[in-house]
Amino acid sequence: MVRDVLKRQWKLMADFEMVADKDYLFFKFTLEEDKTTVLEAGPVFIASRIFIIQPWNDMTERDKSKLNTIPLWAHLYDVPKKLWSGPGLRCDKATTKKTRLNYARGCVISRFSGNSFSSAFPSNL
Repeated sequence: MVRDVLKRQWKLMADFEMVADKDYLFFKFTLEEDKTTVLEAGPVFIASRIFIIQPWNDMTERDKSKLNTIPLWAHLYDVPKKLWSGPGLRCDKATTKKTRLNYARGCVISRFSGNSFSSAFPSNL
């Protein structure tokens, strides 16, 4: 079920492998472009649950109890084009290369503790 939902949401160019343990889903992508697409898409909601997408490293499983932030991608309208890239900003490829001009897509890091969230918005651009 999860794999089918992700396949429809991600609309990738090639197939991917998915395996699970009791805490994580692991993905192996045939194409690097598909991996980039998935990472830039950010979290996925399936059956009212959030799935945080991030590259695996050797600290991932050890640090799972320390998870206190989540990257959220936002569509930002009416932002001057000169602010679409710069130090400290994380934007998707279409925003950075200015190939989609009706909005910018940026990443906002939200912190959570227990059941509450607070966003870490920059004070200026």
